[in-house]
Amino acid sequence: MECEGTRSPEVVATRPKKQYSTPSPYPLKVGALANIFLGLCGVGYLLWFVIWILVAIWVYKDAEKRGTNGVLWLIVVILLGLIGLIIYLVVRPKEPVPPPGYYPPPGYAPPPGYVQPPPGYGAPPQQQYPPQQQYPPQQQYPPQQPPQYPPPQNP
Repeated sequence: MECEGTRSPEVVATRPKKQYSTPSPYPLKVGALANIFLGLCGVGYLLWFVIWILVAIWVYKDAEKRGTNGVLWLIVVILLGLIGLIIYLVVRPKEPVPPPGYYPPPGYAPPPGYVQPPPGYGAPPQQQYPPQQQYPPQQQYPPQQPPQYPPPQNP
């Protein structure tokens, strides 16, 4: 006796396969195309994120080189996006600030229209302050004399 729900191998083998009404002319289905599109969008967003991080790092380094607060501009550019980048490019100083103590090489000719900085600008710190006042050496009271030891006695 055959149990309900079981079939013999002959019946399973002879069962006709399911036929689709019309074969699709496209090798990929719509779901596969949607997955490819979403994957490309994800790669695009990741690429945009990496580029934006590199732009923010450049803004930080450029702001520090020009003598402004790099962390502040980094935060502004990250929070405001493209508008923050445009604001930074408009208000940033035109020329980088030379480091303290920088002297141009010998024979350097400034470009036309260069304004000479005021005297003392960029001088090393030891030249910006007056020299220390020299005081006469202190005398020790009472004057120190070397100790007097008795001569050694021979036994």
